[in-house]
Amino acid sequence: MSTASFKIVYCGPALENGTMDVRELAPALLAFGTLLEESNRVLNGTATTTSVKVKRFEDGSFGISFDLIQALKDQLIGLLTGPEVTSAANLIEILGFSGGAVSLWKLLKRAKGRKAKKATKLENGNIQIDFGDESIHVEEKVVLLYRDFNVRKALSEALKPLEREGIETLKIQTQEGIVDSATKKELSLFQAPDMEDQIISEDERIAVFSIHSLSFKEDNKWRLSDGTNTFFVTIKDHEF
Repeated sequence: MSTASFKIVYCGPALENGTMDVRELAPALLAFGTLLEESNRVLNGTATTTSVKVKRFEDGSFGISFDLIQALKDQLIGLLTGPEVTSAANLIEILGFSGGAVSLWKLLKRAKGRKAKKATKLENGNIQIDFGDESIHVEEKVVLLYRDFNVRKALSEALKPLEREGIETLKIQTQEGIVDSATKKELSLFQAPDMEDQIISEDERIAVFSIHSLSFKEDNKWRLSDGTNTFFVTIKDHEF
């Protein structure tokens, strides 16, 4: 089993008395749960299951602590530290809930609402995303989350309380302190794309992969490896 924790704090004059409308809080909490579950789906496919727990409400502010609990379906716990599975701690780091390098959260803030023009895989395995007037280097797993509509939609919905007058900021905290934030003015940067939007241009290439796991069920993905990285792919060749 793999676990990780983080805390979010909604701030603003409307919350100074330590209360928050349940009609705003409940959808936001569910959105955070969906965000973590969908991110786990993108990065780990069906290899792991997750559960998200609200640990406690903070006194004197409207802070909520989350525990992400992740378990391998086949109980091979040792794999959580290997390249095959993205652990709970790595997952929240890739999302941007524990600081670190360029995460999904930081990528969206740096993108400033611009649509990506091109994505290029570099020799070190990272991805260079071209926004026209700026290029940003991120891990491939960040790009996988950036491209996924369900992940982006859940993140957008988790920030919806900021639309209310009197709620100005959402802060992300760890035991070390505040690692990132989003303000009311930055809401548009986290807006989910329309379904028909092309987030990153398609890249078609010929490559050799080894098969780590396969499935012939209609909605299940195959797991492939190029010797360095592991990919979850959808087989769209119906004749095959």
